[in-house]
Amino acid sequence: MSDVILAEKPIAAKKMTDVLNVKTVPAEGHLLELKAKEQKWIPPYFDLKWAIRKKTIDKFNRVIKHLKNADKIYIGTDYDNEGQLISYNLLKEAGIDPHSVHRMKFSSLESEALQTAFENTIPFDMNMALCAEVRHRLDWYFGMNISKALTELLKKKEMVRRYYLTPVGRVQTPVLHILVAKEKEIGRFVAKDEWVISLNGVYNSNKIFSIISYKADTEDDANKFTDRLGSGLIDRITTSTHEIKIFPPSKDYVVKECLNQGISAHVIDFILQDLYQDGYISYPRTTSEQYKVHGVDTQKYLKRLITVIPLAEKAIGKEAREGKEVGVHPAIYPIEAYFEKDLKGVVWNIIADAFVKSHLPPEEYTVIKTYVNINGEIELAYDNPDLNEGDEFDFVYSISKGKSSPPRRLDPQKVYEWMVKTDLGTVDTRTQTLTKLTRTYIFETKDGIYTSSKGIQICDILAKLYPDIINIDLTRKFEEMIETVKNGAKVEPVLSQGRETVSGIVKKIREGTE
Repeated sequence: MSDVILAEKPIAAKKMTDVLNVKTVPAEGHLLELKAKEQKWIPPYFDLKWAIRKKTIDKFNRVIKHLKNADKIYIGTDYDNEGQLISYNLLKEAGIDPHSVHRMKFSSLESEALQTAFENTIPFDMNMALCAEVRHRLDWYFGMNISKALTELLKKKEMVRRYYLTPVGRVQTPVLHILVAKEKEIGRFVAKDEWVISLNGVYNSNKIFSIISYKADTEDDANKFTDRLGSGLIDRITTSTHEIKIFPPSKDYVVKECLNQGISAHVIDFILQDLYQDGYISYPRTTSEQYKVHGVDTQKYLKRLITVIPLAEKAIGKEAREGKEVGVHPAIYPIEAYFEKDLKGVVWNIIADAFVKSHLPPEEYTVIKTYVNINGEIELAYDNPDLNEGDEFDFVYSISKGKSSPPRRLDPQKVYEWMVKTDLGTVDTRTQTLTKLTRTYIFETKDGIYTSSKGIQICDILAKLYPDIINIDLTRKFEEMIETVKNGAKVEPVLSQGRETVSGIVKKIREGTE
């Protein structure tokens, strides 16, 4: 008999064993999964059970054996809803009361953080575990039932050649809908002839500046425009100063910056997890934009970055500019310098750069705008010439014939920003949603996201039969209900609402097969 720590991943388990000198066993993620109690089921179906994954039976038995033989159990899984659910399910399978265990809470795998968490355990938070379980059950209710019902509909209408599940989800379907809408908008586009007038200004004989590009529907309209051109006039020049405030980075911030640099969503998640487990960053799946309330000694980490991040030395002695979001964990911060110039280095530098800049005054930049008078109309020039208000100049131009351009496609960063702006999904499920869609209905190119014909087909059917499923309001409603469980609300009313909603959707789909 001995003390045992239940960790989430093998790397974390090894570090805990080394630092705390206590036997640690890793759960290695979810060893159990939600499954239907019956092998053959017909939607709507809601009778579920947690079952051991076939590939993890040996791992499961080993973990359960250690838990049952332990004198004292410490929970060292990630301190989030999923980490809490992993430990809760294993404790339940081992017949151990969750209230009897000791919960460690830490935001980094540093020795000091692990030692502090081990010596200052907190009660096991049942609400966090139940919140995660409700999310899993609702995802099963919606995903499996609607997917199966839709597949049967497609088979009935002979729209598929063979049986395969048609993935649908509470979060991914509204996201798919906006991508389908963009795909249809582009599909409706018909290119037209257009004449582009590239208009420039000339002063001091040879100094040229770009003014604007005009588009005309006919060559005659283009010529009429240029025939009216006289002397140009600088109407006014405005100068404005703007600030760029960088706050401590949350996961949403890091993901948006990574997507902007062309790193795909599923790769971002893997890299963040690796950087955390290898001890280079703090816990990454956080919504927080704050350090101070979590007791993070940012000065200690700034000093470690002096040789890597040039601005780190200037940040020493200054407090971080913090955002509004507190979160369970602090904002992400770099723990050790990462010197490699690989993809992990790109992500680490995004975090370290934001960490340092959050301690510095906002970056300022000046914007100068020159407005020119063209035939009595005021236009903003592309360039800012060395002229003053009231100065005159001459026009030069060129006319070229071309084709009108279709609407621009959405890219992963814009889709992710839309999910954040509309509060769709969570800090974890947003990247997962992009990954799932890429595996099923969409594909990314340098021009943006394309939606497959299958994705369009699915959205069209759902929009006709049950439009609420493609609307963000339904998803947001259930997200809010799930969060109430985390705050102590009862589970059954939330699940009951889910069953009622899914039953209505399945009924509508069934009616479509008749």
